[in-house]
Amino acid sequence: MVVTITMIIFFLAHAISSPSSLSSDEGEALRRTGWWNSTSPHCTWPDIGCNKAERVTDIFIFESDKELGELSKLRFSSFPNLIQLYLYNCGLNGSIPHQIVGSLTYLNMSYNHLTRIIPSSLGNLTNLTYLNLGNNHINGVIPPEIGKMRSLISLELSYNHLIGVIPFYLGNLTYMTSLTLQGNQISGFIPIEIGNLEKLSTLDMSNNLLSGNIPFQLRNLKEVKYFNLSNNTLSWTVPHSISNNYNSRSIDLSHNQFEDQSRAPPKPLDYKKGSCGEINGLSHCKKGHQIMLIFIVSISATLFLPIAILGFLFLKQRIRKNQSIETTKVKNGDLFSIWDYDGVIAYQDIIRATEDLDIRYCIGTGGYGNVYRAQLPSGKVVALKELHGLERENPTYLKSFEIEV
Repeated sequence: MVVTITMIIFFLAHAISSPSSLSSDEGEALRRTGWWNSTSPHCTWPDIGCNKAERVTDIFIFESDKELGELSKLRFSSFPNLIQLYLYNCGLNGSIPHQIVGSLTYLNMSYNHLTRIIPSSLGNLTNLTYLNLGNNHINGVIPPEIGKMRSLISLELSYNHLIGVIPFYLGNLTYMTSLTLQGNQISGFIPIEIGNLEKLSTLDMSNNLLSGNIPFQLRNLKEVKYFNLSNNTLSWTVPHSISNNYNSRSIDLSHNQFEDQSRAPPKPLDYKKGSCGEINGLSHCKKGHQIMLIFIVSISATLFLPIAILGFLFLKQRIRKNQSIETTKVKNGDLFSIWDYDGVIAYQDIIRATEDLDIRYCIGTGGYGNVYRAQLPSGKVVALKELHGLERENPTYLKSFEIEV
């Protein structure tokens, strides 16, 4: 009797845990969401993928005709073998559940109406390679636990309402090839650890509130083909180390607060405020930028001719002035040589330069007369000591004057 009961319990347990039973449970869990109305086996549905054991591995809904509603209708705990979840632009709302489990490698819930925060429990999805939550209404901060998702290749969190800073733990995701955070209210500095993501081909942090300078560690991103930090409040200058390591790739640093790089080499970037485009030609600007560039070029061409004429006239006037000065030098010569043969001219120059020894030009008073500052027609500046005629005739005064000089 005991053996019979034991065998019955064994067979019941086996039936409960059989693959067909578990598969049936998953089918019921899918039907309870209200997203499917079919009565056929769920593994035959076009949106569902299953493995050989008829366990759900893929859920793929793309631009559904109807609003799916609350994401919480999908009980993630019912699908332990789920590998790919693709719910793109299908009217999802509510928050991202904390109990997402399974062996997910692909998670895309972009272009929906999801709200609230990104749960830190997502960090437990260590097999995840692709995470896209872009174009929702998610708020809060980027949880640092995402830094534990070491297999992550692409992280897309753009166009939400995220705030706070970029976690430096993102620097642990060294397999990352795409990081897009644009269109949020993320603030603070760009972490230097982003420079660890040497496999990045796309980096977009545009349209945020980032400040400070661009870390020179980003020079390590030698695989980047699209680099966009526009529309932030970044300042200082664009590091030459970045421009020197970037080849022909698209880069946009426009609408920041960069200072003019007066010492920039001719080929690398020399960005000023409002710069954008590719590194070798400053192209890849938006259409508005291109129109502005055409307008600036047209205005510059229009103004160039009158500016050139004014420059020529100014240069001609400068040459005439220099010729006049040279003529004056020829006439008056060097003060210290002309005094020997034409003291009258030298004296007249001194009187004109000091406005008849006006007190305004007096720079000191000695024991025998005042000292004046005079700038002669030749351009030389001299100090002059005045000695009155009566004192000059007295040998004692004259000797004292010479000693004082």
